[in-house]
Amino acid sequence: MTPAARVLGWAGLALVVAVNGWMLASVAMNRAGAPGSTLAMTERELSPPFGWPAAREDSGLALRIVWRIPTRATDGSVATPGYPDFHALPEWIDEATLAELGVDIARLRAIGPARGGMPTEREAYVALEFDGAAYAATLARARARATSERELAQAHPGKPELASRATGAEENARNEERRTSRLFVVAAGSDAATLRARYPDRTRGAIVRAVLRPVRLADGRAGAYLGHLAVGEVLVPLDRRAAFVDPSPAGTVRSPNDPVGRYDVTVAWGTRHEPWIVAARARP
Repeated sequence: MTPAARVLGWAGLALVVAVNGWMLASVAMNRAGAPGSTLAMTERELSPPFGWPAAREDSGLALRIVWRIPTRATDGSVATPGYPDFHALPEWIDEATLAELGVDIARLRAIGPARGGMPTEREAYVALEFDGAAYAATLARARARATSERELAQAHPGKPELASRATGAEENARNEERRTSRLFVVAAGSDAATLRARYPDRTRGAIVRAVLRPVRLADGRAGAYLGHLAVGEVLVPLDRRAAFVDPSPAGTVRSPNDPVGRYDVTVAWGTRHEPWIVAARARP
């Protein structure tokens, strides 16, 4: 081995050691002291990767955090179990919030409908609310819509399209009751402490980092989509893997009416607003 090759080899090794050391220090810093939040959730909010449990031997299991956006009362959209609401427009991201995050509102309003020219993404703190008012309102709307569509179909028995709408609304209500995530993103801001003061229950709410995508809305106002959480997955440590071994035979197809919830998981968020699993158990 030439001297230059030795130098490169030692430099590469030093880089690996430095990166690993930084990662370990970052984890230790995040978990120092009492957790900022501790939420006891299920598979509804923490979705396994595609192909699970076929990949049950994979030691790199990570669960996707399934967040949702509260929808408008008149919005007929439905949630898909296991997937975040990437395309929902948060009503609570107003121009004042965007200005607080450093978005030039006048420039954003002036952008025409053509593509391009949008401001760059902004990192912000967001409040996650678990099984709270946002979920209760969404569930109530789904149930009310199912009742309304069923009554309308019953009043017009010769209208197959009404019967189909009623069936879809009832299925959506069942999903809201048993399958979709109860974890909603309900606010955003530049200061984590301010959001925590608004949502003080640390067993029902977490303050996390996220990325917002500012846009010019059709009516000319400034708005934003929630692009993604800064940390959108939580790794399953090896000593918790037993809770995620699905006892059902490989290839088993679950009925759409079965509830999502093959496991219970308690997730904590630390000083860096990053999650880790503190407890997990398989459901009987």
